[in-house]
Amino acid sequence: MSIDVKQLETNVNLHTLDPNFLNNELHYIIASDDKTFRFTNWQEQPKSGEEKFYCFLTEQPLTIPAGNIEIKESYSVTTTPVYSIAATAEDFETIIDKVKSDGSG
Repeated sequence: MSIDVKQLETNVNLHTLDPNFLNNELHYIIASDDKTFRFTNWQEQPKSGEEKFYCFLTEQPLTIPAGNIEIKESYSVTTTPVYSIAATAEDFETIIDKVKSDGSG
């Protein structure tokens, strides 16, 4: 399966223009193509024919030429998590130790 991530990112950002959209710094998205996606919780896994994406808020403006729309803070969509995933207490401790030692997560 090959999802056009840039087109998915544009479609996600268009979706965020809905006044009822809840702006969070981080979302999880499961998509079957660049037009068919859903926001989900972090535990949900993609079904057959779907992929999981991480969507995080940035301070980068995004211009969408169709309609001449500029979004001042846009969402970036990626297949790799921005933050380390903590599924167990040990994972959480490892992340905290890493932040203490080098400032990253």
